[in-house]
Amino acid sequence: MNSPTVVGPGVLVVPNIWIMEVRDYIMKFPPRWRGVFAPLSKNHQPIAGADSWLLESREGTLACHSYNRSSSHSDPVDWKGFVDSLCEKEPTEVEGQLVFLPRILLFPVNIQRNTIAFLSQRSSEIPMPCLEKLLDSLRNCAIPDEWTKHHLRTMQDFVCRKQCQSAGPAGNCLSRLTRSSRGIFESVCRQVGDTDRSREEGGGFMLQFDWPPEASSSNQIPCQHSRCFVAETESLDTLKRAFVHPESIALSSKEGESKTEWKISTAVHSDSPEIIEIEDSPPSSPMEVEIVSVQNVPEKSSEKSPGAHETIDAVTMDKLTSLKAVLANYTSGKSISPESVKVLIECPMDQMEAACDILDLDSAPAAGLAALAQQLAGFSLELSHSSAAILARKCFGQQIQDLTQTAPRSLLTAVVSLAKAFPKPTIEGVLLPALAREGPLGTAGPHQCDLVVKVLKEALTNESQVYLLSKLLSVQTLHWSDEMTGLFQAALACKLELDNHTLETFVAALEHHGHWQRSCAKFAKLLLAVVNRFSKQISGASLAALQRLADANQTFLKKALLTAIKRVKG
Repeated sequence: MNSPTVVGPGVLVVPNIWIMEVRDYIMKFPPRWRGVFAPLSKNHQPIAGADSWLLESREGTLACHSYNRSSSHSDPVDWKGFVDSLCEKEPTEVEGQLVFLPRILLFPVNIQRNTIAFLSQRSSEIPMPCLEKLLDSLRNCAIPDEWTKHHLRTMQDFVCRKQCQSAGPAGNCLSRLTRSSRGIFESVCRQVGDTDRSREEGGGFMLQFDWPPEASSSNQIPCQHSRCFVAETESLDTLKRAFVHPESIALSSKEGESKTEWKISTAVHSDSPEIIEIEDSPPSSPMEVEIVSVQNVPEKSSEKSPGAHETIDAVTMDKLTSLKAVLANYTSGKSISPESVKVLIECPMDQMEAACDILDLDSAPAAGLAALAQQLAGFSLELSHSSAAILARKCFGQQIQDLTQTAPRSLLTAVVSLAKAFPKPTIEGVLLPALAREGPLGTAGPHQCDLVVKVLKEALTNESQVYLLSKLLSVQTLHWSDEMTGLFQAALACKLELDNHTLETFVAALEHHGHWQRSCAKFAKLLLAVVNRFSKQISGASLAALQRLADANQTFLKKALLTAIKRVKG
């Protein structure tokens, strides 16, 4: 392993770490944050992928579906746990001596860059102490990547502005300068618009700003806070420019080969000391780090978008065609090479639907899908949440919907393999749609429910089981059938552990649907299992709801229910 180099007192150069060690560091993060490194490790739109992952981890990919619009509030984001894990010191060797570096500096450079960019974009959501802790942990470390330093400076500026605003007078000065600058800029825009309306029709024109060389200052506001992460290249050191009122603005219009120029004189006095600061966009990053805001996760659609295949390059198309032939001609006992599957791992999320359409996964044999799922399990940290959900739905969604008898073992094995590697994407892409079928959630047939129960028992951990049940309980249009009762019974039989909030939601759902299930012995068994399983955890309100359900019950288990509730009260 390459070691960091000491370049000065307390200053270290970031070491190069072999990629096989990345998994070990990721596993030291809180479980809820490990999945974010899948999009952050990619070269194509890593920040957009991380934003999408963050939204899905709080809401789920079905959060925007019509039957789930009234779901409960999303889970809060544990920024402190994530930042603490990034800042935690890890031992490493420097010239034969043991030193400690922040964990983030032990990742490859692209993950460092994308992680800092992701946090910089979300600065307004992250508690200020967390941002300060991250900046302090990296303050004495030499960051060789200029883009990482650029995002750190952006984060540092945000923290500095917040500190200045909280100081009082400095914040007011900033507000006055901003309002004044905005007024000057709007005045210039109005003059440009007046000239545009007055000119004759014909050819378009382009507004060109001639930046004076002396207007290249960065921050005009005096600040006492220390500035770190200084740029070492001229291109990144002059990201901001100040636009001092010019005597004129050149407007060029091209019509054929002729050019016409308009001059607009500014109405502002040339001696005006006020300055408009315009921040240029940084030059294109070699990693194409895009910072965008993801508002919604698009709803799934079974229709193939026209021309979707055109977005896939020829090399990828050839690899997908080869993989399609392997799946179509698959024979039991063989395995699919990891190199063949890698085309799906490297496929961007926005092209995954098209890639699955090319593979024609709906008609692939179940044995081939099982082998494909087994190979995909080896890339659980590299495939993003959204891509895995799309892939799971395309692989098994239609086959499960079409079941008219018990699912064959080959299909069940394939779904179990995928669910073990990608539990939440499989829940959202396969299991929940299987329970919904063509109607409200819960209207699926017995064969679909039977497959979901088997996957729940064989593949899902307690955390994933709770996630599945939480998604079911959050749907107010849930259709409670005997199959749904059996599903919840199977979950309880796996010694399910629920937090207090989920347990109260579960009991509320039981009470809501209990009126129509009061003569169902299967439902009464479920009530009895809830009372016995969570006797030490049930709140007073939930116990009162169970008491009402027991009083209304019309089965032979009513007496046992009342006795169990009385024992809990005693």
